[in-house]
Amino acid sequence: MKTYLLIFFAILSSSCSKTDSINHYLNKPITELELVENGFYKYSYTYTYENDENQKDSLNGKVYKYVLYSNVKPQRQDDGKLYPIPLFSNKNNSKENTEYLVNELDNRIISYLFINDTLEYKSIFVYSVNKNKKHIANFTSKENIINYYNSLKIQIKPLIDGKKSTKEHITLFLIDNYKTRIYFERYPGVAYDMITNYGKNSTPYMDTMAGWYNGYTYELSE
Repeated sequence: MKTYLLIFFAILSSSCSKTDSINHYLNKPITELELVENGFYKYSYTYTYENDENQKDSLNGKVYKYVLYSNVKPQRQDDGKLYPIPLFSNKNNSKENTEYLVNELDNRIISYLFINDTLEYKSIFVYSVNKNKKHIANFTSKENIINYYNSLKIQIKPLIDGKKSTKEHITLFLIDNYKTRIYFERYPGVAYDMITNYGKNSTPYMDTMAGWYNGYTYELSE
């Protein structure tokens, strides 16, 4: 089976004067317009599915449009194209990029992924928690997570999921009816990462968008 990629990159630069007023810890679905109005950058590509081994495959010719909205600004890479600054790449983790993460992003990377105009995925990486940054939640323990949503009167329920989310170490929650995975201290130097899948039957296990921040666009595979 073969798949073919037709890639287009689009950057929608946000105005420096725009202030992000969204509480990204709420799981209420958000629109592309709201993200643009709150200063997010837009990155996109299209993927065309073709199955050479089965010409009768009903998905042949189906086009998937992937659009990423990110609080990370674009940077031109070696191939001359614009990608989000490669904050996930150790190779490109320069002093300038580190200072940008700390001083402009408050040590937080926020990503929303839309597929064919439908919100599918949200990811929040927080490298460190600063008590003076009230807009960044302290999700470094199960108790902190539950107390945060209880204070907002938002339904939250811890979920057991085999060895990935146990009674002793909860990582999966049902928050406002959406399954959300929150790992604390999963990676060295990362306070926590929060992953929400908006497909009702989906269970978030890992952040599949890390490739967006490695200085290239990952190739999708089945």
